Amino acid sequence: MELLQEHGAILKVVIMPTTGEQTIIQGFDTGLLNPEISNILFLLAKTPKEISEIFVNENDNFQPTLSGLNPIFLISKENLEKIPDIYQTPFCLIFCAKEDFSYVCALKKHFAIPPIICCNSKRADLPLNKINSIYSFDKVLFSRLKFIEDKIRKNHSEKKISTKLKRRGALFNKSPWRSTLNNSTLPNELLIESLGYMLSPPKRIKDGSSKREFIEIILHSVDAYTECLKELDIPLPTEVLLFAPGMHSFLYDKNNDFYELITENLSTIEKKFLIDGVLRNPGYSGIRLDINSDRKELFKSPAFRYLTSLRRAEMRLTTAAITLFSINKKIPAIRLPNAINHYSNYLKNLEDLATSSGINSEAFITKSKAFNTVIRRALGCKLRTYISKNYSDLSFVCDVPLDWIRFNNIPIMFSHEISRINATPGNVLLQSASAFPRVLVKASELRKVLVIRSFEPDDHLKFILENAIEIFKKQMPDLDCEIIDVRSKAEFIDALNQYQGHILVMDCHGNHDGNGSHGWLIIGEDKVDTWSLRKIARIPPIVILSACLTSALSGSHASVANGFVISGALSVIGTLLPVNAIDSAVFVSRLIYRFYEFPSTLSTNFTHVNVRLFLSVFLRMSYASDLIRGFLSEDLISNNSWKKDAVDINMYINMLHHDWYDYVINKLTMLTGLTKKDVLDFIDRKLFITETMCYSQIGFPDAITISLKD
Repeated sequence: MELLQEHGAILKVVIMPTTGEQTIIQGFDTGLLNPEISNILFLLAKTPKEISEIFVNENDNFQPTLSGLNPIFLISKENLEKIPDIYQTPFCLIFCAKEDFSYVCALKKHFAIPPIICCNSKRADLPLNKINSIYSFDKVLFSRLKFIEDKIRKNHSEKKISTKLKRRGALFNKSPWRSTLNNSTLPNELLIESLGYMLSPPKRIKDGSSKREFIEIILHSVDAYTECLKELDIPLPTEVLLFAPGMHSFLYDKNNDFYELITENLSTIEKKFLIDGVLRNPGYSGIRLDINSDRKELFKSPAFRYLTSLRRAEMRLTTAAITLFSINKKIPAIRLPNAINHYSNYLKNLEDLATSSGINSEAFITKSKAFNTVIRRALGCKLRTYISKNYSDLSFVCDVPLDWIRFNNIPIMFSHEISRINATPGNVLLQSASAFPRVLVKASELRKVLVIRSFEPDDHLKFILENAIEIFKKQMPDLDCEIIDVRSKAEFIDALNQYQGHILVMDCHGNHDGNGSHGWLIIGEDKVDTWSLRKIARIPPIVILSACLTSALSGSHASVANGFVISGALSVIGTLLPVNAIDSAVFVSRLIYRFYEFPSTLSTNFTHVNVRLFLSVFLRMSYASDLIRGFLSEDLISNNSWKKDAVDINMYINMLHHDWYDYVINKLTMLTGLTKKDVLDFIDRKLFITETMCYSQIGFPDAITISLKD
């Protein structure tokens, strides 16, 4: 049974025909525009994760283990041999475009066990046009299992297991859901099919349908998946994937010179269709135009045809990436209206106001409320209500930070567990979607922390974090915290490579060059672009950035935080705005303390917790402290009267009560003597954005599982 249990994972490899050149809108390699590639990526949704899936599962109580993986590699021919132990993999599916079939066939001879080649070729082990359900791989995988058994028996005389196991039958349930033949519902349709369902005959979404019509259809597709889960008696997910296709950050500026350049030789109707219907469509897809001219004379421009075709291919690849995320996590996906990406001017103004006036200024608060209003309006009431009612965990794939948006009366970064990765650049999105990692960390290992610091000797900020940690250290006798000062990029990389722990804190200055360039950290006299650290520095799974603008509101996708993610981190706490040095030191020190002591604060029923939940609980506690300090600063709470209540609030939040915010408001009502309405009005007027809200969870914090039982 070892073959099924320890070596049963099925490796999926997709040969990507890369060129090294990126598309101008979203940053996919131009070689991926071959429609065969997106079709292959969608077929991955039908592949089994493990060889055991092709047999009848006799254990009704079977649950996937924490270490269960779904290894998928999207890789170029040049890098194929970098996959660890690829030639010794017992179960390997290799997908390729027809042009690469001969190359893959020649590669077969290097494998101890021949891989299964899936391609649009009659000579392929499994032609792509024969892959139409989750059962399509069963026959070739079973054949490969018997081949492996025969090979093992020659050397070790072990008994066959294939004869003792019952193959599953290709029995389909019928779903009433009808495919819309549209990218907006495709991830959920493939989820339904991954459960062994057949869809009903398709019904195409009408061209130019309204945003309201799209939202209704998308939510119905989620409901259809939910109904399938209920029929199979599978627990419903508490998490949903929320996504919006992306573009390079500078393209969200409608006044960018790029738009004038690409529309230079287009007719008026072509310009309108390209800009309003394709690149800056506030809804979902298509646009309705009144056309009086002869249709044959329209849309003939080569530039117009190229750009519309390019964007269509990028949207298809984005949808494929979202599908991989959904299949990996077994959660539905809801596409958000494109309009959420169209308010970069608000973000730029917010960042400027935070720098010049601070987050407590009336101007900043007014602009923050305006941003909240336009995003809420873009989403619409039906979408917000549906998400709030059905899901507690939100995974965002989009280019705009939505942490501050209020679905109800509090920011979603506190009402929900959230994390986000960018939709741009497309190459990174695809790699992130396919290589969704999992890491298991012991709670005791989180008592080791590395702080890398870089300030000038006379910088008054240099020792603020160190002093704050020293204060908290009194409650952390076993903390192993090393602070290393670095003066150059080389010293920085050396410090990273010598560290083998799981938590890194960066204590330095940070900034960025706007929506058309990279963010950076100031290390000595070097501006360090963290995207350059990939493959030359060991990046721990958890990175905490005590530096300004590391995930800047008005920056590009190439932020400091995203650079750490692309270089190996799984969970990055980035900063959306400039942060106050003292407040940041308190925040980071409290977080270090939280990693140190949190196992003792949870119920003994817990054996594991993921980092996203851990950080979400911490952020709620930090936000509650912000609110208390806000009332204290206005002398609405008397000194020292609040300390016991603050402890009570933290304990209540630690117990994972869903009504924690009501509990906080009731405590503030008692402490201040104000009515509940007055307390809420004060928060809305003075504390709409607080210091904790300057931080954001970037990456895959839910991919890190902390074992509480060492």
